[in-house]
Amino acid sequence: MVDSTEPSHWLELSVDSQKFIKEVLWVVLKKEEIAAVRKVVCELVGELAATIMNIKYAEGEQTQCPPEAMNWDGLMEHVSGLLACDSLELVTCGLKIMSILFTFCMNDYSKHKSDLTPMFKQTLEHSDFKVKTAAVDAFTSYLKTAGSNDCKPFVGFIPLVISNTLEIIDKDEELV
Repeated sequence: MVDSTEPSHWLELSVDSQKFIKEVLWVVLKKEEIAAVRKVVCELVGELAATIMNIKYAEGEQTQCPPEAMNWDGLMEHVSGLLACDSLELVTCGLKIMSILFTFCMNDYSKHKSDLTPMFKQTLEHSDFKVKTAAVDAFTSYLKTAGSNDCKPFVGFIPLVISNTLEIIDKDEELV
């Protein structure tokens, strides 16, 4: 979905359909009780957001579509809401979405290091195993796609990431 070399079918949808899809994904994500389905919805949200951002930056396509097709107003407010939620399942969803966004849209997020620092700290130090696992995934996604200067502020988290990774390996190899 996020391959910017292929034309996006997203642009073939009406603006009303695009808006509806974006709204419904948040509703489904928050109401879905089955973890495997929530994971797929998170992946869809992350990949759709990355697709939209890639359309925004692609040469040529930008002039061919309305601004609404190239933006997801409220995306980060929704993700931040998930990360601040009391539901640990939704916190992990927010981290999964961030992991995907870091992978495909790093240029949009590397400039927000000061906002990411408390998120990484809080989630990497969390007592819940699944939150820590999702935090390691998001953190390593950031590290592997950000430039070295954008990684420097997070060097202090490396021992915690290593410790969490060892715990993940010890408890459940399939989560790594």
